[in-house]
Amino acid sequence: MTRTRIWARTWLLYGLLLCAVTSAGLTSHSANASNVQFVGNTSYVYLGNVATLKADQVGNFSPSGFSGTLKLELWAFPAPFTGSFQLGYKLAQYTLGQLVAGFSFYNVNSGPVVFLPPPNGVWVFVLMVTEFTGAGVDSGYVADDWVNFSTPVIIGPPPPPPGQLTGPGTVTFPAQQVGTVSAPSTITITNTGGLPVTISSVLGSDLGEFPGSTTCLTVIAAGTSCQIVISFQPTAVGARSETIVITSDGVGSPQAISVSGTGVSAPPPPPSGTITAVEYYYAAWNFYFVTSDPGEIAALDGGAFGGLWKRTGETFNVWSNSTNGALATYRFFSIAFDPKSSHFYTPYINEYNILRAGTAWEYEGIAFYVLLPDANGHCPAGTVILYRLYNNGMGGAPNHRFTISVATFNAMKAAGYQFEGNGLTGAYACVPQ
Repeated sequence: MTRTRIWARTWLLYGLLLCAVTSAGLTSHSANASNVQFVGNTSYVYLGNVATLKADQVGNFSPSGFSGTLKLELWAFPAPFTGSFQLGYKLAQYTLGQLVAGFSFYNVNSGPVVFLPPPNGVWVFVLMVTEFTGAGVDSGYVADDWVNFSTPVIIGPPPPPPGQLTGPGTVTFPAQQVGTVSAPSTITITNTGGLPVTISSVLGSDLGEFPGSTTCLTVIAAGTSCQIVISFQPTAVGARSETIVITSDGVGSPQAISVSGTGVSAPPPPPSGTITAVEYYYAAWNFYFVTSDPGEIAALDGGAFGGLWKRTGETFNVWSNSTNGALATYRFFSIAFDPKSSHFYTPYINEYNILRAGTAWEYEGIAFYVLLPDANGHCPAGTVILYRLYNNGMGGAPNHRFTISVATFNAMKAAGYQFEGNGLTGAYACVPQ
């Protein structure tokens, strides 16, 4: 219990007699009331519709005369009573009578009195000593002194808990090669409270190395979630980190998420005479593209063509020349499927001749070198199978995907792609391990 003493006089407005739970307003007025105060402790208890009001001492500290009729009154307010105008509910009352100046009522105990609970909600209960002065307002009563009880009282079912966001405190990316972008990681932020939460900002301290996007700049209803999607793109070798700060009107705001990862140097170069082909993906077209040209790789990784082409994470080795009898893989380009364009690769001379004879495909040069499988679809020692899969013209334009991954090969077939290779092994070509 917190006891608050206010020396200013305030009039107490009585709307109706205590025969129903009735809201009333408390507002300040000047009055010639006695100097009546609480001394010591005050308390109350209630059970059902019965209450008991207690006070150690109610004293009249006026220099002379008599007080008006005094009452103990228990009130409920939505906030602590300070003497300013405030609507509340009178819950119980007990008449003390008049008090001579210099005298006190000791060990005041109302015994059982009628208690009328306020409406459902969270309330501050206030015990007042009021005095009848005969003034022409508020039924002639004035509040001489009052005590705000610090423990809130909940009437009816408890209110829902406030909104509160929860999510991971840390996110750690696997080691990532410098200059490349990781697969995206999704961070889920959930409102585990009972009220909506408005998120005003989601700020990352290092968007260069941890680029991302979010759906969280909105109102998050209780029990629902939003997402922050980030990737890791280290610019230097070593430990890299950023802090994401989420600011909202929820409990505990602002909240921080620590994001980290380690940048590693480029992998060792492939065996002598070989280079690495890197695969990219354009989501809007559902197209794949592969290149071993260092200039093209640098340009695409640097955001060429609006940054629309993203690494898939798949690569495979190829020969850079005709070492050991490797055959040239020819690259063609076509804009005949406008608005889409497409590339085509082949080490097979018959396909090369057909495309060169037509007008739909423009020859661009040799992309890299591969070996062909034997008649049984097997590749020589030191090489692995390279698969070629065709999209069957889905989306209105042809596109092929090349992979050395059996899992990717099976996934693309399940997605409706047709493999183009040996009927026994699926091999289209052979590339260095």
